[in-house]
Amino acid sequence: MKTQHLPWLVCFSVLLFAGASAAPPPSYQDHALFLPQMFQRFSRNPQFVGHLGGEMNTVAISGTLAFMGMGAYLTVIDVSIPLSPTQIGHIMPSSGLVQDIALVGEYAYVASAGAGLYVISISDATAPVVVGHAPGGAVNVTVVGDYAYVAAGGDGLRVISVANPTAPVEVGFYDTPGNANGVAVAGQYAYVTAEREGFRILSIADPTAPLEIGSMFPRGDAHGVAVAGEYAYVASGYGGLSIISIANPAAPYQVGFCDTPRFAWSVALAGEYAYVADSFSMLRVISIANPTAPVEVGSVVTPDGTKDVVMAGAYAYVASRHGGLSVVSTADPAAPAEIGFLRAPEMAQDLVVAGPNLYVATGWLSNLKVISVAHPAAPREIGAISIRAVGVALAEPYLYATTGDLEVIAIANPAIPEGIGVYNTPGDTTNVAVAGDLVFLADGFNGLEIVRFPGDSTGQDSSDSNLLSLAAADLKAAVATKAADTAQEPGSRLFMPAISQRFTRNPQFVGHLGDNIDTVTISHTLAYVNMGRHLAVLDVSNPVNPVLVGQTAPFPDNVQDVAVAGEYAYVLLNHLYQNGSLRVISVADPTSPVEIASYDIPTGVFAVVVAGQYAYVATDDLYVISIADPSTPTGIGFVALRYAEDVAVGGSYAYVTDRDGLHIFSIVNPSAPTQVGFYATRGGASSVAIAGTYAYVTDVGAYSALRVISIADPTRPVQIGYCDAFWYTTRLTLTEGYAYVAEPFHGVRVFSISNPAAPTEVWFYYTPGYSRNVTVAGEYVYVGDGPEGLRIASLANPALPVEVGVYDPFSYATDVVVVGEYAYVVGDGMHVISIANPRTPVEVGSYSAVRSVSAVAIAGQYAYLTTLWPTGLSVISIADPAAPVAVGFCETPIYGSDVAVAGDYVFVADGTYGVRVISVANPAAPVEVGFYDTYAAVNVAVEGNLIFVADEKNGLLVLRFDGDWNAE
Repeated sequence: MKTQHLPWLVCFSVLLFAGASAAPPPSYQDHALFLPQMFQRFSRNPQFVGHLGGEMNTVAISGTLAFMGMGAYLTVIDVSIPLSPTQIGHIMPSSGLVQDIALVGEYAYVASAGAGLYVISISDATAPVVVGHAPGGAVNVTVVGDYAYVAAGGDGLRVISVANPTAPVEVGFYDTPGNANGVAVAGQYAYVTAEREGFRILSIADPTAPLEIGSMFPRGDAHGVAVAGEYAYVASGYGGLSIISIANPAAPYQVGFCDTPRFAWSVALAGEYAYVADSFSMLRVISIANPTAPVEVGSVVTPDGTKDVVMAGAYAYVASRHGGLSVVSTADPAAPAEIGFLRAPEMAQDLVVAGPNLYVATGWLSNLKVISVAHPAAPREIGAISIRAVGVALAEPYLYATTGDLEVIAIANPAIPEGIGVYNTPGDTTNVAVAGDLVFLADGFNGLEIVRFPGDSTGQDSSDSNLLSLAAADLKAAVATKAADTAQEPGSRLFMPAISQRFTRNPQFVGHLGDNIDTVTISHTLAYVNMGRHLAVLDVSNPVNPVLVGQTAPFPDNVQDVAVAGEYAYVLLNHLYQNGSLRVISVADPTSPVEIASYDIPTGVFAVVVAGQYAYVATDDLYVISIADPSTPTGIGFVALRYAEDVAVGGSYAYVTDRDGLHIFSIVNPSAPTQVGFYATRGGASSVAIAGTYAYVTDVGAYSALRVISIADPTRPVQIGYCDAFWYTTRLTLTEGYAYVAEPFHGVRVFSISNPAAPTEVWFYYTPGYSRNVTVAGEYVYVGDGPEGLRIASLANPALPVEVGVYDPFSYATDVVVVGEYAYVVGDGMHVISIANPRTPVEVGSYSAVRSVSAVAIAGQYAYLTTLWPTGLSVISIADPAAPVAVGFCETPIYGSDVAVAGDYVFVADGTYGVRVISVANPAAPVEVGFYDTYAAVNVAVEGNLIFVADEKNGLLVLRFDGDWNAE
């Protein structure tokens, strides 16, 4: 049974899609043991051709041939010329990963994770054939005589008779403690490593009844094991190499150890030396001339993920999970040297085709690879660049790679790709499409980001309509959570700001649409809102139809609050609530807001208000910043508080809420604010607004209420009224006779305050999102409703707000395709965005009856979406981009992660259910006509008559259709 894995671990395989006259399904020997019976339903199933890569856990040597596990494949490599290993054969016995290989005569005994022990004839190394199979657990295998001794993880040690290799049968077993993951046999004993349960010695005098007679616990966990004479050599994980005396098998004990810097996976012996595969990227050479005092004498760097090592003559052959096969000369053990290699990526998440080459994004754990597929049956790596990419798009001579940000790579020479530009995105970019010199980024919760490359220093839009033509292939990647331990690696989010300074041709911001709207400020007929990490300007002169008129380039941190005064907007940025900054934005031209200055604040920031020539910022404390010259903001005053949350100014006083209550400061001298009054609220005071001689304060927690505090004498504030109504609030605003309080996840509560001594809740205005901010201007109330955008309600009756307008940019983007003057963005549904003016993209249509859309492909008047709900392929008519309409649907087994269209066929990467081939000759009635079962297909792309499929563990599947792409 296969399990669902994260959609970013991939390698390479090659397939042939033969069309209607396809050969019968692959035989048992070809690999199809694990294929479901439904395979037989179809007549247009792709056929296997070739393979490269996968998770590389093991290697074995026989003469001039190396046998290597690449994902689920047993791969045969000719090493007769050590400097140039060449792949010559392969077979996939099952869908399980190849964990270990033992070679005896004309047979390879393969431990396949979760599938059992396979016996494979290698008499013809170019065409290995499965001849026998013993199901069950299998992690490591040693063959001695007529028996295979299999370390089977949680199943302990299995003894399998291979007297008849075509009919292997289990004859004995011993249930070892822990997980048996290594076994060596010498004489009448089997030496088993069991991770945390240590090193176990079993008598196999009677192979049908193995019996434990001794055990011990080495330093660290016990993994690989080798035996020579009276000693066992155990690769002990973080404990390095442990040497154990087995002179008395009933009483083994450690006699020596040699620590290794990383994690010792396996060990091989040659003469007086032990060779240790020390992940993540080293082969260690340890002298064991004196077993009680082993000492490291040499080492060599190997590709990341060093997992297994085997010795043959003067060479060590090293399998690296993430890098392939290394041939290391050990002629001088003190100076081992890699002299040959066969590089093969373990992982891939996205790919793009350019002539005979593939550019493969291999996820967060490896480099971006360039693979030649000039010979589809024998793909080979020809180049790489050290970035951790999850998505790629091509517009020759440039490759655009998403790394959480965007990197631009010159590929004039595919063998030597060169990074030339970087764009730091506000979100976590996973997908990219290119049209002319515009690059469209699916930026996760930041929505759609539009940038231009090459950078245009003038910032002027191009009038060339060709800018909006369709880039060739839309190539996608499934969304992933970036591993924290790679955050400082080249190509990662935290690394990008530093390396962006290396380049002079960085893409420049053009436009953006999407993300949450949390804060809103009104000035005349313009609304200033955050849109993720952007400040966006909306024209609300017609509240029924707000229109985006301008926006800033993305800020480095999230927008917390905005205040507007005259021709300037003052934007608070919050960095993880640890520190922040005040950004001064010129909005003299609302269509092109520009940052002119900033002021750093060493604590988290919450609210800003502007009065005269000063900005008052509620942080954990209160900061007073002079903005007499907006281009040079200067801190002039400071007061320590206990987590200040909001600030309001009335006359010569500043009113600040914090966890203790309401603080009143005289700001006659803004450089030296002086507390003159204080009112302790029972909960934590969160927001404040001033009207006349009253302060209205929202109190949160167990004592939540709207409190009305008389400030007629600011030195002696007194509560005169309150109303219990809610648990938590974020902002309040006042209009004549009414208070409007934003309550997250609920909406806006309306209170009558015509009698301040008896405030009364009179209405509740429900909003569908996270109502974080509320403000009133004229006859309308404006609510920053988080993922549900900006909500506008009429106050024709102030006690009964009625929603009249919404500006709701989508809040999540997983994929984007550009066709003509439209960008099709998917995530939570499909959004059709007019990019006629890329600086102010406008949503013109949407289709929301589907949820969790991972990918989109466009062909003619149809959009093809892979969706979670409903699960399958949705066909949407986009004949009218303003009114997309569903016309067809084809169910697939699980949530497809990618989709490609060629003629009358759609190819869906459907995870553990492989590649589904769906005829869309009639878009209203799509029907599945074929499939190929893979470990976990995550990406698919089309180039000419070739279809390339990236599989999570096993590879790039190359499909060919030599006939008419139009279905019969």
